[in-house]
Amino acid sequence: MNYWNGQGCGIIIKDKKFYKKLTIIAVPVILQQLINISTNLTDTIMLGSFGETQLSASSLANQYYFIFYIFCMGLGGGTAVMTAQYWGENDTESIKKTTTLMLRICFLVATGFMILTILFPREIMSIYTKDNTVISSGVEYFRYLSLVFIFHGLALTMTIVLRSVGTVKMPLFASIFSFGLNVFLNWVFIFGKLGMPRMEIGGAAIGTLLARISEFAIIFTYLFFFDKKINYKFKDLIKKQAVNFSEFFTVAMPVIVSDLILVFGNNALAMIMA
Repeated sequence: MNYWNGQGCGIIIKDKKFYKKLTIIAVPVILQQLINISTNLTDTIMLGSFGETQLSASSLANQYYFIFYIFCMGLGGGTAVMTAQYWGENDTESIKKTTTLMLRICFLVATGFMILTILFPREIMSIYTKDNTVISSGVEYFRYLSLVFIFHGLALTMTIVLRSVGTVKMPLFASIFSFGLNVFLNWVFIFGKLGMPRMEIGGAAIGTLLARISEFAIIFTYLFFFDKKINYKFKDLIKKQAVNFSEFFTVAMPVIVSDLILVFGNNALAMIMA
């Protein structure tokens, strides 16, 4: 690999094979991230025809959901640093242990978000707005969406592990399928098509939940039954693992904290604008 170190210009890599490999890995990841974000935004866009109340409720509810999403991305990003290093060392056992710890943390946090959403939906919406009609619409949205935290959180973190060992096409396929299904189900449930009742904002939540479940099912099935790189199985998920917690949190926490600072800033802006 050839390098050119220009004064004040850093290091430029001239190896074309490097850029080809980088493109093969990076482009699917970028596309998947855009699709992931777009899936929840689809609810807001498709609710636009029902007026400002439901549009605002969906948008503000997704601000709360975005906190969880960014936490998972930070958790997965920190974990990926470790799993990629282990992959380079051909240490699949350490990858399995780190993956197990990450999935357990994600499940616990997702369960916490789900419980809060089920028990205190009105209080959560009240953080973002004082408009009772918007709050009521947001409560209905949360009522159907609460389970999505577990399915999407686990799908996100499993996806990041697969990416860290160079598996990028399958997660991209899962996201594309989920996005397409979400648009279709939103059309069915929001507008009451194919004999279904018109549910408006509740239908948007149901469409998103079912789409996220499908994404989880694809990623879960691939990781546990078809992936040969990590060879992760049910026994790895349930057995007691000896993990270096200090190393894990030393690597993961800076990523999580930096990402959460950004999302809390966005949430603060949403509260002010509301």
